[in-house]
Amino acid sequence: MERVLLIAVMLSATGCAGPVQMLRHIDDPYVRRQDGDLYLRGVRFPVVGVDVPSAASFVPSDRASTCGHWYPPEEFDDLFHKVRESGGTVVRIWAFRRFTEEGKDFRRLDYAVAHAKAYGLRVILSLDHREGVCSGDKWRDAAWYRNGYRTGGDGFSQSYLDHALGLARHYRNEPAVLIWQLVDGDETGEWSVDPKVRLAFAVDVSHAIKQVDPNHLVAYGVAADNQPNGAEIAGIPWIDVSMRSDRQRIWFELWSRRARDCVRDADRFKKACVMAPVGGDSSREDGAAKQFFAAVRDARVLGTLYTDADGAIIALPPPGERTGADAENLSLPLKALRLLAHFVWDRTGHHPPY
Repeated sequence: MERVLLIAVMLSATGCAGPVQMLRHIDDPYVRRQDGDLYLRGVRFPVVGVDVPSAASFVPSDRASTCGHWYPPEEFDDLFHKVRESGGTVVRIWAFRRFTEEGKDFRRLDYAVAHAKAYGLRVILSLDHREGVCSGDKWRDAAWYRNGYRTGGDGFSQSYLDHALGLARHYRNEPAVLIWQLVDGDETGEWSVDPKVRLAFAVDVSHAIKQVDPNHLVAYGVAADNQPNGAEIAGIPWIDVSMRSDRQRIWFELWSRRARDCVRDADRFKKACVMAPVGGDSSREDGAAKQFFAAVRDARVLGTLYTDADGAIIALPPPGERTGADAENLSLPLKALRLLAHFVWDRTGHHPPY
């Protein structure tokens, strides 16, 4: 069963980002990075939201091209409305080859992006999955990072790189897109793999995307399990966001330390820091949870929360068929989202819209 990942972003900054006149012109519709902060039209942009991986599976799509939860329109309305009213600004979506029929049909992603935009939300588009989930079902091993991403053969005729560049061209003038995430939770499955291979991949792809699409931010997706290259990848000129991404449910205490590691790398290169996702029950209010929330607040981290609610938003019945128990399951991730939204919006000097 898919679970919801709550994304909360706080900006890694060591001081004032400088006068507004140094930023791009005030009519610029894109979120920009400057000195470790993210800005929209000269104002700090708070990033708080929910991970909705299979949002590109929707009616009336061909069921053979879907993967994960299948969204009828009323679920989109219900989900995005609740994210927005809880202070959310972002949803993250898988933009894999499967959802575009290998670059031949963008209707599913267009629908999801347009729907998020209608609710005032921005979108993080993830280009591939480390385990091949909904993307060929094959681990991205050292051979893939070395050259496979350029040649295909991982269950698709279209290569990863061609797919990424096709998406970048398609959405380069769409302000609703916030970040290109190169890999969701990057990890090769081979701990002995040469870190230089992963670094070369990140350099090549991030540079290629920026050549096609200079308007949007780029992040990588380094797994949080102490894999090498976190700092080196954060230092790549075409990487805007230092991102830690891992679906494992681990303790808040570990994530508190990793949040600070992420911020350390981001501060070094004046990048923003993203944690996605964080383990544990995000609705808890015990010492461990408070420690994590304090780390998010004090370390200025882009953090992601992973809720223990088995009835996650994407697995709930349609609104008209929900029981009291379903409503409670829905409230758990939204409760955490509101808590994180409070911290994140507080950084901007503004208040969330609830």
